[in-house]
Amino acid sequence: MKNESIGFQPISEGKEFGAEKESAQQVRQLFRIPVSDKEFIQVIIRKQKYFVSDISQKGIGFSIESRLGFQHGEILTNCELKLADKARLNNLTGKVIHCSSTEQGSLQYGIQWINLGNREKKTLKDILSQMKSGALKRNDRKITKARE
Repeated sequence: MKNESIGFQPISEGKEFGAEKESAQQVRQLFRIPVSDKEFIQVIIRKQKYFVSDISQKGIGFSIESRLGFQHGEILTNCELKLADKARLNNLTGKVIHCSSTEQGSLQYGIQWINLGNREKKTLKDILSQMKSGALKRNDRKITKARE
């Protein structure tokens, strides 16, 4: 296998042990917007508040200091997403799709929302559009123009 991993890599059907396998890399489907301190977006999971570090139409990323976090693949019910003073989405269900350790020793999690309703999808789309526009106006994320 060419891919380095600390976990098991499945062998595709029709392949023998040790044979080369086709790449099954995860590909991001949506752009994640980094959340600035000014935007103050929080997720509440099991009555615990976490500051969101990035957000997309289908999920969020956040870090925690505690080692008593969440398991990969775990389903989280009754989550709440507070989008600054603009909106609040309740009774969300998410799935833990990512967990990694940061250089600072905290854990970075990725949550994908499951079964979002049309109202929630529209609210997220509208808020994300405002965030993109604001980020480009303020340039608080230190965005530089690409060189030609």
